[in-house]
Amino acid sequence: YDLLAIPTDASAGEIKKAYYKQARKCHPDRNPDDPEAHQKFQALGEAYRVLSSDQLRAYYDKHGRDDEDAAKGGMDAEMQMEMAKMFFAVMFGGDKFEPYIGQLGVSNVVDQLVSDATGASATPEGESGLDLDEIKATQHKREVQCAVDLAERLRPLAEGDIMERVNKETAFREFVDKEVAEMSRSTYGQPLMHAVGSAYTLQAQIFLGNETSLLGIDGGIASMKQSMRQKGHYFDVASKGYKSISAVKSMSELAEEAKMEAVKDLEPPTEDELKAKYESYVAMTIKELRGMCNEAELDTTGCLEKADIAKVLMKHDEKLFHDRLTAATDGMDAGEGVEMSPEAQKKMQDAMEQSLPTFLETMVAASLLDVEVTLKAAGKKVLDDTSVEKEVRISRARGMLMLGEAMSKAMGATPAARGEIEAKNLFEGTMMKTMAKAQGQEVHDDDNVYDIHNQAEAEAAE
Repeated sequence: YDLLAIPTDASAGEIKKAYYKQARKCHPDRNPDDPEAHQKFQALGEAYRVLSSDQLRAYYDKHGRDDEDAAKGGMDAEMQMEMAKMFFAVMFGGDKFEPYIGQLGVSNVVDQLVSDATGASATPEGESGLDLDEIKATQHKREVQCAVDLAERLRPLAEGDIMERVNKETAFREFVDKEVAEMSRSTYGQPLMHAVGSAYTLQAQIFLGNETSLLGIDGGIASMKQSMRQKGHYFDVASKGYKSISAVKSMSELAEEAKMEAVKDLEPPTEDELKAKYESYVAMTIKELRGMCNEAELDTTGCLEKADIAKVLMKHDEKLFHDRLTAATDGMDAGEGVEMSPEAQKKMQDAMEQSLPTFLETMVAASLLDVEVTLKAAGKKVLDDTSVEKEVRISRARGMLMLGEAMSKAMGATPAARGEIEAKNLFEGTMMKTMAKAQGQEVHDDDNVYDIHNQAEAEAAE
């Protein structure tokens, strides 16, 4: 409540307005000279997250926040894992794509890594709970579900007698056009549609080529195209992945340098500095000195003169210095964080922002490969389904071809849908949409960071 400068009985509208107003004031971009601007902005966002949710606000009003919850950003391990999944779903296509591509494989890995980080799934020995067999099983379930959903999507066209199927083709094309129009407004909608479209088109061409062309030649050609395209994706992911690893290594080296510098800066005070400090204490009144001791909870029993109290404070200062030095060196040994200087924090923040485009390119490339590999398997299941007649499978393949070709030609309706957005803005916008979704607010696939920013500016100006 203090962070947002509002009373404890503030309405939902007042909370939202106060957040936008305070966020505009303390945004890091508006305060480039303030090394703590980023932390302030994060704390403000956390305050808004808690107070804008009726359940979290009621819990906070009753219990406050303990240190463990605060360390985790107010979220338990399960909530953090759900947020990780939701983040990737919002960033890549939103709800509209989920029935087609399921939950991206990369989000399952991140889900497990978040679980490890929060201690929710680590082994007693502290090792990662990442289970490759479980990931494979999850991927298989995803492929089966995508196949079931695709078969259902194609059912109106594929089933019924021949005349019914001919009459339904027009309706199916209208359905396809409507789906493409809606998907074209989702974040990264264009590259995702091209990935889905390519997977459907090639798998349909392989099946139809094998069934209808002379000696299955057309099917063999389509199969070669599919193999070459997939190999190209693997090479692209490996190339971008190497760049991401290099960026992480550079940031790690930068952090290590900052830690070493932080410990190096902890030089003990000189004799002249100690003398000056003592004299500054002696120059104070006894009341002021006792006030400082009370605040630090220091025992001054038996101290009648200012010099005696000053010695207690000097001893306390010496202890504080040694505690800081011990914490810094222990942190270095344990691999834990050491408090960095404002300059070092700025360097780390700049390095992170410079690396965001590289990380984003890797995530996009890996996600598109994941989509094509998954839908290749799902499409094959749909077309190899022997529980239906061969004519039905051929009709399914033709429907997949129609859907695939339409998606392969589709264009994004917005810059975000075409992937034409700065990495920093995309991550910030995605996080804001994820938080809004987690709080039960209505979020649309075509909501983008610019709309959110403009709304924040307008409401803060009221």
